[in-house]
Amino acid sequence: GMKALMWSANIQAAAEQIELSANTIRVTMAIAIAGALLFFLGVPLLAAGFLSRGHGNLFFGVVDGAVRIALLLLYLYAISFKAEIARLFAYHGAEHKTINAYEKG
Repeated sequence: GMKALMWSANIQAAAEQIELSANTIRVTMAIAIAGALLFFLGVPLLAAGFLSRGHGNLFFGVVDGAVRIALLLLYLYAISFKAEIARLFAYHGAEHKTINAYEKG
């Protein structure tokens, strides 16, 4: 996976005439992973802990799950305004249909 991501990043960088070193890609990936963990794991846990004080574990789990779903939907909505992501959303299903048609002959 990481090798494919690095290859893809280098292809895009070459198209935009940008030079990316391996260290730049590694640092970017580390920051992205840390940010995703904080946003999708840390924030829901903190919110659930704050909102479920004095309630049981079931309430904590429900709040945690609801916050995670809300953050995911908010994230998808926010990134859908980028042209590249809108294109990805538009054509992603076509890949699956093509593979399905190919496999069925």
